[in-house]
Amino acid sequence: MEIKELRTKTGKSQKEFANAFNIPVRTLQKWEIGQATPPEYIPQMIERILEYEFDIYNKITKEEYIYNMLRLEQIPVKREHMPMIMKRRTVYELDIPGMIKTDNILKAAAFVLNDTNDFDIDLVCRINRIIDYGRDDEKEGMIRDVPVSISGTSYRPGIPDIDSVKEIIVSVSKNNDEIDRALSMMLYLMKAQLFRDGNKRTAQLAAAALLKNTDYVISIPFVKQKLFLKMLVEYYENDDDRQVKEFIRKEALFRRSDF
Repeated sequence: MEIKELRTKTGKSQKEFANAFNIPVRTLQKWEIGQATPPEYIPQMIERILEYEFDIYNKITKEEYIYNMLRLEQIPVKREHMPMIMKRRTVYELDIPGMIKTDNILKAAAFVLNDTNDFDIDLVCRINRIIDYGRDDEKEGMIRDVPVSISGTSYRPGIPDIDSVKEIIVSVSKNNDEIDRALSMMLYLMKAQLFRDGNKRTAQLAAAALLKNTDYVISIPFVKQKLFLKMLVEYYENDDDRQVKEFIRKEALFRRSDF
């Protein structure tokens, strides 16, 4: 996050914030208006302190997390459906494909939150196998060997090369910043489209797997999803993930409340 955004989340004035972190007020002012740039480690250090001292991230329940994922998949659930869905009871307003997707998401989320395996390509494939269970061609969990297209963009992901995929996953997994690691992995998996279907769901749960030993989870709020998808397409087409990462950190990074 930018310094100004961090300060705003605390509700402190520039003077109060500067005093709290032993920063000259004038220096802070220059950072906030872009006349100077702080060393990279300073906003990172401040953010980590604020995570615990000021609880700058909103909390999210498991029910809301599942709801947001379902809406991102354009499954027309309503909030009043969620207590039934969380108990895995039938919601008759959903069609059969919607019910299958919903049940698979619940199973995959339970798997991710209870799994103790190291993060690797096999874990990603296992997540997709659960997410995409019930395909007619029985290709769930298998790296695709056919072309796919993505609606709303001219970007076309190439056929995945398994060795390259493994190298990228290992490389991203070495990132010591837990949140950035999860963001990078999620966005890579969404863009690479490793599977025939269920890639956004798989990517979100892969991020949850990387964050499960923290207090955090990434969840795109329903009211922000249109903007997120627009930024995601821009990332697909220009390969610059900075804007969408900043958006997620600001709007879609939550503390877990009950899971």
